Order: sequence, then structure tokens, then C-alpha cells
Amino acid sequence: MALLEVTRVSKRFGGLVAVNEVDVTIEPGEIRGLIGPNGSGKSTLVNLVSGVYRTDGGEIKLEGRNITNLPAHTISHLHVSRTFQTIRLFGTLSVLENVMVGFYSRSKTNLTDVILNSPRLAREEAGLRKRAEELLELVELKPFKDQPGKSLTLGRQRVLEMARALATEPKLLILDEPAAGMNPSEKEWLVDVIRRINQSGVSILLIEHHMPVVMALAKRIAVMNFGLKIADGVPEEIRNNDAVIEAYLGRREDNAAIG
Repeated sequence: MALLEVTRVSKRFGGLVAVNEVDVTIEPGEIRGLIGPNGSGKSTLVNLVSGVYRTDGGEIKLEGRNITNLPAHTISHLHVSRTFQTIRLFGTLSVLENVMVGFYSRSKTNLTDVILNSPRLAREEAGLRKRAEELLELVELKPFKDQPGKSLTLGRQRVLEMARALATEPKLLILDEPAAGMNPSEKEWLVDVIRRINQSGVSILLIEHHMPVVMALAKRIAVMNFGLKIADGVPEEIRNNDAVIEAYLGRREDNAAIG
């Protein structure tokens, strides 16, 4: 059974068809690429999957369960998490505290525990701190755990957002342009981090403009343009697809530049 099935999903904004009957599947354990030029509809599609927008047609299933048009918080509780193009850290909190925030959506303590500073609250806080440190070690940010989140480089801030998203215990992690603003060495590091996250058992939907990152990570890549899915296949097929080259990558003679 597929982890995620998007079937003939559409979204309109007035007279604009942003997503037009798009099909996408993600298998358990897969890193799935989603690319396309600006305005192609890929971010809208992600917002439909994560519950930010309501669909105007089609169906979205998670492990066989229909999640179409469920609210975002419900989809999050079903173990779908995401990052955004715009960094949304708590800048004054430490790196460790930023990750711990992600755990609170699944907290078992209540307001009474907080008011009374109960032993249960203390035990949970200690457990969450340990798990947050484990996630920071996974993404190679543990040495910075006591620094303010805003003090990190842009690349590390993006990876910190990924660690915080992992704190919600996702089965599917949606990464929206994680390499944006990174220098070449940071992008190489990012590829290693995403691989480690995937190897820990998390499936990933990767939306990315930087083609070498997508080609290095994704086993299958879907391509959108003007709201339509124009191609879907393994990286080599996408690299040599005429429609993709024209719509996204430029002229065929520029093909060597896509990684």
C-alpha cells in the first residue's frame, strides 16, 4: 500500500486553476521529488496535502485513509509534518528548545501538571529533552544546542526546522525548498542530513529548485507546470524529458547543467 496517494486533485483560485487533476504517489521509505518552475502549482499541491487549502476535486489518502480536506492539525496528528520556504523558528529560544517545542503537540501532561509542577511534568520534560538531543545529533546540530536559534547560519536554521518537524514523529516529512539560500558546501551537507532522516524510517516529499539536490536524493521525480503534472519518473528519465527541459530546465543544450 502506498503511504500517500493523491488522485486527480484540483484547486482553483477564482478563474485560475492552480492544480489541475494531479496524481502523485509516495511509497513507504521513499524520497519523492516534486519540481517545477515558479507558479507551477507544486506549493499549492503541498498545501492541499497538508490541510492548509481545501481541494476543489480529487482525493488524498494516507495509508489508505481518506484525508481529503481534513484540517491541518488533524493531518499533523496523523504523522504528516512539513517545513516551509520561509523560516519559522523561535529566534530567542535555544536550538534545543526549538526542537522541544515540536514535541508538545503530543504531550501527555495537562494544565494541572503545569500549575502544580507535577512529577509527571518533570519526567516528561526530561524525556523530551533527551529525545530533542537525539534529533539534533541526527542532523548534526547538537554542538549548537544551547545557542539561540537565530544565531545559526541560514543553512543550519533550515536544518533546525527539519529537526523540529521530526519531533512530531512524522511518517511523511514534506520539505519545501530546504536548500534555498544555502552555499554549495551546505547543500552537500543537506543531502547527507536528508539521507540520514530517510534512513531513520521517515518518508520524504522533497520540493526543491536546486536540481543536483533533487537528483542526488529522489528515486522518483514528479514535474509540474501550469498546474499540470507533465512528467513523472526516475531522475534519468526526467533529465532527458523534452517537456521538462523546455518548461523547467531551459534548452536541451543546457541539459548538462541539471546534475
